[in-house]
Amino acid sequence: MAAKRVEKHKYKMPRGMRYSTLVERAEFYCNEFNAKALLDWQSFRKATVLSFLIGKYTRIYLKQFEDIRDDVVVIDDYCDVPGMQQYLLKYLPEGVYYDTNHYEDLDICRGCPSCYETNKCLACKHYVGQELVFDLDPENVYCPVHGDLDQKMTAHQGRMLCLIEFKILRKKAVLMYRELKQAYSKLRVVYSGRGFHIHVLDADATYLTRAERTALASSFAKRFPIDEWVTAGNIKLIRHPYTLHGMISRICVPVDPNELEAFDPINYKPAIPRFLTFERT
Repeated sequence: MAAKRVEKHKYKMPRGMRYSTLVERAEFYCNEFNAKALLDWQSFRKATVLSFLIGKYTRIYLKQFEDIRDDVVVIDDYCDVPGMQQYLLKYLPEGVYYDTNHYEDLDICRGCPSCYETNKCLACKHYVGQELVFDLDPENVYCPVHGDLDQKMTAHQGRMLCLIEFKILRKKAVLMYRELKQAYSKLRVVYSGRGFHIHVLDADATYLTRAERTALASSFAKRFPIDEWVTAGNIKLIRHPYTLHGMISRICVPVDPNELEAFDPINYKPAIPRFLTFERT
């Protein structure tokens, strides 16, 4: 398997977390990818547009994809989970995301020159709505060791994972879930690999206007370390559950809200791929 790796700033990760190799990505998507669980997750959606990051942050990628290494690769022509799996094995991406927009007819959207562009889709009759997601990532937490987001970015460590930050983030995620539970009934919490995503699947949340989303994002950002752009809808890609986070070798998995308060990203078994399980024993 021909791979190319270009040295870049190495992100700091806790012991036991590391970049996954191409061989390990292939092993995961060939033998461990949970297709049944993925089908259950997608059951509420009419159609899902995927996006891959090939090797933008890890600089680990198949050499034939050199030209699109840093690009967002859109996949919208697969028919089922096996079809999705074929694309995963073809590209062996470091990250897999899905489009939170809901579209009425993807066949028409594919032929649109503004296809999937967030702001241009809003006025289209084929745009139905957008899933409401709250994205909590550790870089948005002030750390007594690493400082604030600007300091982390200056040190080229904006995508690192610090357990001090994670513990603060975990407490915030618990509080945020409890607050959202008072307003919404269909919530799903997902461990993203570095932080948490809280998905709101209530129908009325899907049809919020951009102004309503922006106001909601602003309100929550004052109290929680969320990415306002995700909640407001300006960023419509979110990491896909049951896929591999290639930067830290963890599976993006749903988490029982009752387990959130004590969640341990180092030892949470459902998130540890087999190639690391063998390595740890």
